[in-house]
Amino acid sequence: MSAPIEPNSPPSPPASPAEVYSPTPRQRTTIYLACGLLVGCSIVLLLLPSPKIPMAGRVALASVNLIATAILLLIVRQKSAKPEQ
Repeated sequence: MSAPIEPNSPPSPPASPAEVYSPTPRQRTTIYLACGLLVGCSIVLLLLPSPKIPMAGRVALASVNLIATAILLLIVRQKSAKPEQ
């Protein structure tokens, strides 16, 4: 006969906001700069004509850049610590 199995420990309480990861101001600034670069590239793709890339391809690339920008901004907004009042 095998030894009895010990019960699982109770679940730990949810982490306090102070323990949750929050990006540093330098990381936020870097992400904001990257988002600005992505938006700038999207504008350049849409406005400057290119004989090598058709308009449909440029619109698709610009859309991907804008979607990536939106995702990065959403992540930074959700992960940033809220100011204490």
